[in-house]
Amino acid sequence: MTPSSIACAAVRASSTTTIRPTRSVTSFFHLYFNAFHPQSMMAERNRHLPDPDRRVVPKIGRLGPDEQGFHRITYLAQEGRPLTFRITDTVLKAELDRPLAPGDSTVFEIRFRSQVPLQTRRSGRDNAEGIDFSMSQWYPKIAAYDGRGWHPDPYIGREFYGVFGTFDVRITLPACYTIGATGMLLNANEVGHGYDRISSRGWTRFDPREAGLQCTPGDSLTWHFRAENVHDFAWAADPDYIHEAWHDDSLGVTYHLLFQPDVAERWQPMRQWVPWLIRYFSRRIGRYPYPQFTVVQAGDGGMEYPMINFITGRRSPFSLLGVTAHEAAHEWFYGVLASNENAYAWMDEGFTSWATTEAVAHLLGQAPDHRDAMLSVVRLQQMGLFERLNTPADWFASNAAYSVAAYPGGEMLLDLLGYVLSDSLRDAFLRAYFHTYGLRHPNPYDVEKVAEQVSGLRLDWFFEQLTNSTYTYDDALEVTTQQRTPEAGA
Repeated sequence: MTPSSIACAAVRASSTTTIRPTRSVTSFFHLYFNAFHPQSMMAERNRHLPDPDRRVVPKIGRLGPDEQGFHRITYLAQEGRPLTFRITDTVLKAELDRPLAPGDSTVFEIRFRSQVPLQTRRSGRDNAEGIDFSMSQWYPKIAAYDGRGWHPDPYIGREFYGVFGTFDVRITLPACYTIGATGMLLNANEVGHGYDRISSRGWTRFDPREAGLQCTPGDSLTWHFRAENVHDFAWAADPDYIHEAWHDDSLGVTYHLLFQPDVAERWQPMRQWVPWLIRYFSRRIGRYPYPQFTVVQAGDGGMEYPMINFITGRRSPFSLLGVTAHEAAHEWFYGVLASNENAYAWMDEGFTSWATTEAVAHLLGQAPDHRDAMLSVVRLQQMGLFERLNTPADWFASNAAYSVAAYPGGEMLLDLLGYVLSDSLRDAFLRAYFHTYGLRHPNPYDVEKVAEQVSGLRLDWFFEQLTNSTYTYDDALEVTTQQRTPEAGA
């Protein structure tokens, strides 16, 4: 079976989604695979950026008919009644058969056929390291609905915003494939591939070469996963994956590592790093709430999804540690808090960057240093390219402006908040923020509100200047003097 035909077989599905919005006569779905062709908005946007994403152009313009991505919607119904819909690039707009009143709910059924694109950005088949399937944003996904209404943002290349729900997913592939995915595998004894013998006594290992596993035509397995309280579902699959796993009784979390043989030696420290990181973030921010965490060699860099992270594997030890720490920290800020990344990327990427710096430093026995984040902001200001943190992700004039605002900009904000509040109150704020707004999609004013409640200070001046302005940060000390403080009673 060819990769493209496997892909089509893998993503044929029907899904049902229950939502509870305020009154609406329309609904919206994301069709992410539609971005991967030469005439898409993603392709056009990157053609006109002064610093386009090199993973996208010129590659996206060269995708042939068998390499492009698409979603073909064959049926869409509300409560059994077919709906009229219109597709524009990566967004489907449907006219509801029955409008939804406040507090109401409904059920959609959607059937679709898709072609998985050649791996271009985040998702796809046959990535640069030879991974067959990096399956993210692979299904028609209902758009988020909140107090500001629907968020049918087109997929131009950057961030995501989704609604929490329960995913029950069955994936059928040739029996030689090993899969890592969001959620818990419900039929581990049937599937095997190392999932059937996970232990808390030590890491277990499944190697298809040692097992003598080979791809046999017509021989297939169906993997059954279930995930609760997540806003996305991702998976990766390859016949060469080595699968290592260990159950951590202290947190009740099972860790999975999936990687190819050529990176096996450099991935061995991951056995220590991954459990250490999940425990560390659980102490600093809040307990990891899911039953498993998977790190899989896939994608085109590093990318976070609920309970699973995609990272490329052919890295130096320090790069491997850094990307693993960063994507793991996303499980808290992207996965559980799930703010609107399209509108406020710094709330996820920036806070995650701060947590990454803290974690890597502590793991290496060093003092955390966030000065590089501040210097990145200052340098871009000096170049006249800096834009405010609250700029929507796809509205930045350059990739550099987005990258600095979202990552170092948000990291700088959280570090400076510690300067204003004290490090101990900043840490108390983080724990309160996670506890209060986990699974609730917070916005910037929620961040401000929790910081004020924890500290007892008024902080609108702080957040307004750092998130909604491009003021130049040019404070400096001109003169310093030192004077001994008299001892008490002297």
